[in-house]
Amino acid sequence: MRKLFLTLFLLFCCFLQVCVAQALTATLNQRDASKKIIIDNSKLKVTYRVRISTDTLDKYHYFDNQVLEIGDKCNRYYSAFAEDMDSIAWESRNNSIYKMDDSYNPRENLNLDENATYEDIFMNYPKPNIMTVYKQFYLKTYAYKEPIQSFDWHITERKDTVLGYECIEATTNFRGRDYRVWFTLDIPLNYGPWKFGGLPGLILKAEDTRGLYKFTAIGIEQ
Repeated sequence: MRKLFLTLFLLFCCFLQVCVAQALTATLNQRDASKKIIIDNSKLKVTYRVRISTDTLDKYHYFDNQVLEIGDKCNRYYSAFAEDMDSIAWESRNNSIYKMDDSYNPRENLNLDENATYEDIFMNYPKPNIMTVYKQFYLKTYAYKEPIQSFDWHITERKDTVLGYECIEATTNFRGRDYRVWFTLDIPLNYGPWKFGGLPGLILKAEDTRGLYKFTAIGIEQ
């Protein structure tokens, strides 16, 4: 019994070391910012403060600042934190003055309850009515394409104010989860955070009814 316990303990230690090594590698393995290309001109930029729950039992969550860039032909939705970390990592790798192992801390500009979400969503790219998603998972970036989601919205009479804009509530069900969003007719663009869209105004706030995900606009700029 003692030998079995010792064997299990050693296996656990090895597993723990591998997990720690993978976590450190994931932290330092940012995407290559030099491979970016221009696909459109951005005419409106909306920044959302996003609350994401990763453990529904312990109620653990983190915050991310995510950005919606609306262009003439297509949109991009991404994490501002991930974007900054990619840029800093690229500068560190390509600047001969610095060394990655002693100069770069990818979390140095983040609070303890903040994290970067490595998912980029492109709407109407590479062609109209197609959504392309790039998502990082276990140090690899995967891409998939699918038709842009068509939501069955139900507009209510409830209202709210976000960033000084009067907003109207709408509800929907998306992949088994109920959501409510608030959109403003003052900005007549049928877009929103993440994959939301299809309303007669820009969505400035969205959340699921269980409180696991919440998107709130904190800034709009041209």
